[in-house]
Amino acid sequence: MYIFDQDGTLYPRSSSLFQQMHEYGRRWVADRLGLDDAGVAELYGRLRAQFPNPLDGFGSVGLTADDYHRSVFDRLDVEALLAADPRLAPFLESLGEPVHVATLSSIRFSDRVLTHLGVRDMLDGRFCFPDPETGSHYKVVVYERLRIQHGLEPHQVIVVGDNFELDLADALARGYSCVLVNDAADPRVPTIPNIYNLPAISGVTW
Repeated sequence: MYIFDQDGTLYPRSSSLFQQMHEYGRRWVADRLGLDDAGVAELYGRLRAQFPNPLDGFGSVGLTADDYHRSVFDRLDVEALLAADPRLAPFLESLGEPVHVATLSSIRFSDRVLTHLGVRDMLDGRFCFPDPETGSHYKVVVYERLRIQHGLEPHQVIVVGDNFELDLADALARGYSCVLVNDAADPRVPTIPNIYNLPAISGVTW
């Protein structure tokens, strides 16, 4: 079974959509807290150091996940900012295993992204956070639920994401097979520049 992160993984970090998402996020923080650019940069640096999960970080300064979703993700023009990728659906299908997506984005935004990429209806599951069943912000809660539902051992679940701390750290600690999608190699996990290099990774139980 595969569990993919969405943004920066199913499509690249270099995408205009990914870049605009982060710009909207910074504007949102600035507007809500009355900060200038330097203040936002200082706050982001401090929150990243204290909270690997941004939803926890925002909550620590009185910002909510609902407002974050509505004010950042739901404002983005997915179709204008994200290039369609006709390779993605055939690639995911070729993996021959159940495929799930776990994302911190809003449900509405995720639906638009996955539909635009042509994979929404082929996924076995899509999960947004906070998790509606537990209220948790942590992806590993869903990883564990899916693993148990499918009757799998941790090493039989391949988690793929572009952010080690957010997508992979908790999973790796529990024995999951983890792959980082990033231009910079990470000694803790196999690292690939994009998901199309996934089958070539060695040292992972496929």
